[in-house]
Amino acid sequence: MRNLFNLENFSIEKSKALALVLHSADISHPGKPWTIHHAWTESLMEEYFKQGEKEKELGLPCSPLCDRDNTLVAESQIGMMKNKKTKGYLFDLF
Repeated sequence: MRNLFNLENFSIEKSKALALVLHSADISHPGKPWTIHHAWTESLMEEYFKQGEKEKELGLPCSPLCDRDNTLVAESQIGMMKNKKTKGYLFDLF
């Protein structure tokens, strides 16, 4: 039992640990009270939409969730979960 808590041989890449913390913070707001979750969602979506507008200005295709005219906010989280890049993200870290 004592060896289970021996941290001498324990190692983790700092970048992976920080990515896990950041991702956990990113996905935690749905667990907050509605007023906090709603405010975060509005702020995040506005940031995405501004990015999409900048992409359009530069003649680039809009990134997923960044097109103000074609993104349904209520369905955006479902789309994020189905996105291959984020699927299993937490498990891929370690």
